[in-house]
Amino acid sequence: MPNLDANKSADLRNKIQLISEEVAALLGAEHPAAVSLQRAAAELAAAAPVPRRYADYQQKAE
Repeated sequence: MPNLDANKSADLRNKIQLISEEVAALLGAEHPAAVSLQRAAAELAAAAPVPRRYADYQQKAE
């Protein structure tokens, strides 16, 4: 499976978000179409190879 560029992933997720908001306004947020769009956005986020960070860690000087 090819890697998805993080910037392209964010661009696609932004587009999906706009469509998702419109669908949710028309059909309701719990409608299967709205839920599927949100899942698609989450899958794109998971597919993008971005470094995972918990926090910026700085070791204390002793």
